[in-house]
Amino acid sequence: MPNVIKAALSDQPVPIYWRGEQVRDYIYVDDVADGFVALLEGLHKGEAVEYFNLCTGQELSVHELVSLIGRLLGVNVRVESDPAKMRKVDRPQQLGDPSKLQVRRNWRPRWRIIDALAQIVTELGYQVVDDAMSDA
Repeated sequence: MPNVIKAALSDQPVPIYWRGEQVRDYIYVDDVADGFVALLEGLHKGEAVEYFNLCTGQELSVHELVSLIGRLLGVNVRVESDPAKMRKVDRPQQLGDPSKLQVRRNWRPRWRIIDALAQIVTELGYQVVDDAMSDA
């Protein structure tokens, strides 16, 4: 994130892996921590160890993610594929299904991606533009 923000604010293209069209299921660290707590509470109750997906169930492309960061900063962000960061193989999609965790542990992610990104931008010492959160 710091490198994306620095590039965006200096009007430099943001170097990305692959082509930026790949989609991922991004989750904020606070939601991950809450998910771990929900999982551990089940173990405390004596339930068997199982596999769960700790995710949001929502996908976002790398281009969309970088654009949201630009929106929060109030700048237009340019992206470019960095040949040094090209992978021989990259999954075009990585999307999780959180339904088992939701049903079995009553856990749901609380953070919307725009709110999580705004929090990160702020914690890194940058200011979020006033109208960035409207229509989010």
